[in-house]
Amino acid sequence: LKEQSVTARETSVRLAAEIEVAADALATLRDELAQKDGLLESEDKVLTVDRDRLREMDARLKSLEVTLAEQTSQCSFIVEKVQADHQLDVSTVDWRTQLWLSERDELAQKDGLLESEDKVLTVDRDRLREMDARLKSLEVTLAEQTSQCSFIVEKVQADHQLDVSTVDWRTQLWLSEGEPEGAAGFGDLEESEEEGSRPSRATIVRRGEPTEEDLAALTMTDWPPLVREIAELRERMAGMGSINLVAVEEYSSLRDRHDFLTKQSDDLWKAKEELTKAIDELNQTSLKLFTDTFEQVRKNFKFTFERLFVGGSADLTMVQAEDPLESGIEIIAQPPGTKLRGISLLSGGQRTMTAVALLFAIYMVKPSPLCVLDELDAPLDDANVGRFTDIIREFTRFSQFVVITHNKRTVSAADSIFGATMQEKGVTRLFSMRFNKDRDEAEPTSPGSGFTMAR
Repeated sequence: LKEQSVTARETSVRLAAEIEVAADALATLRDELAQKDGLLESEDKVLTVDRDRLREMDARLKSLEVTLAEQTSQCSFIVEKVQADHQLDVSTVDWRTQLWLSERDELAQKDGLLESEDKVLTVDRDRLREMDARLKSLEVTLAEQTSQCSFIVEKVQADHQLDVSTVDWRTQLWLSEGEPEGAAGFGDLEESEEEGSRPSRATIVRRGEPTEEDLAALTMTDWPPLVREIAELRERMAGMGSINLVAVEEYSSLRDRHDFLTKQSDDLWKAKEELTKAIDELNQTSLKLFTDTFEQVRKNFKFTFERLFVGGSADLTMVQAEDPLESGIEIIAQPPGTKLRGISLLSGGQRTMTAVALLFAIYMVKPSPLCVLDELDAPLDDANVGRFTDIIREFTRFSQFVVITHNKRTVSAADSIFGATMQEKGVTRLFSMRFNKDRDEAEPTSPGSGFTMAR
């Protein structure tokens, strides 16, 4: 409370000094305004007199113009008569008209001067009104500060039994500008966000007893720095904009939203990392399985191609060796006695035999219990059909083959035949037949097997 009393008294003294300066400036402006008002009144009187004179002169000028017109007509008559009688050239004289015109110009200049003085007085009146408004606001502020000081003085006297009037405010102000022992700054009240520790306070500055010069300096106010500081603070306050009364609630909701989104983002990044890891593992596993299978199929393809063509060479290569999983596969086939490498340059039968070789090469890696071949031997000649049936017969040890064909050599190599015949015109009969290889003859079918279908 003691410091508040000193601060309040200092504020009141500064406000009183400001009021005195404003009052002096106001008095000066009032004196200047009074002088200018007197000058304006005198100029108004002169202007009124001049205007009256101007009106009288205008009326007199009009009458003189009428008289001048009459005199001019008479003079013209006289001049003509004189010139006719006495042969004398008399020029007309207009010196009175020129005199009235010069006086009118002087009066117009005086009107312009009075208007300029009136504008200056208007500006001074506006400044005087502003100073009056400022003086009233300072008086209101001084009254509020005086009331607060009175309340603080009464409270200090009641609480501490101390007569504030006996306290030298200059000495207390001098001592209050140094940081008292044990005082904490605003920075000490905020915890560090990163480490959670309190920042160290600056070193306490202690001031000794004031001298007379120091006390005298406290009563002197350097107004220009204060005016600049007030202007800077007002600019900063204007730049802050309007006060948001719900800023705390908005910050709380935005912080909760930020925490929720941060948690969701962390979960998504974690899931992305896990998916990326799983994809990498799948790619590695797929790459290993593909590479192993490709090498095995490649070896099998070389074997089956040489087996079907009784010689020649074949191979499988990757188009993009850097990325096997996205790479295409190129088939290289060279039958015996040829130098062709591309499969598109082979004949139809050679392409079919190459496809059969690749099919059985893949089949050797992962065989299935049943395989269906539909007209696979259609483009083959008899020699190639024999090789085709031979390799199928070798694979019958691991799987059963169902071959749909019209070729007699393929049919003769089968163990069982299921087909349709038309012994009579318009009648189709389905039949089945099984060959006994031991006796090299067909086994009889069971009674009632088969049926006919009329057309």
